[in-house]
Amino acid sequence: MAPGGVAKPSWPAYCPGGVDAQGYEGEVPEACDGCGRGAEASGMRAKGWTVRVAPGDFEGVYCLECASALRLVPWWATCSDCGRPSRDEAQAEREGWRYYLDSLGELHPRCPSCIRTAVAGRSGPASGEP
Repeated sequence: MAPGGVAKPSWPAYCPGGVDAQGYEGEVPEACDGCGRGAEASGMRAKGWTVRVAPGDFEGVYCLECASALRLVPWWATCSDCGRPSRDEAQAEREGWRYYLDSLGELHPRCPSCIRTAVAGRSGPASGEP
């Protein structure tokens, strides 16, 4: 129950650092109901989590990775090079957006324009990140 006796929302609510859009403050969950990883390992403590309170499937508390895989949160991406946003996954796929790994194994989205610029600026054989 949120402050003031208001019920939790019946739709997925993103909780950055433990406070959702409706002001519900909760403790950092012990673990994700999707992958079972703890708050530290799943990034819930650092990045937040998604709460889904609804009848039916997938009710629970999810790390952002699981929430994304279950399509509980709207898709969006911002190019890690130029900052161009894309709000539609299907359109981004058609346009040629891609994800690239950095040296730490984190995925970063790139728009088609920045991919072309990175590939054009590369010298030598294609190896590693564009």
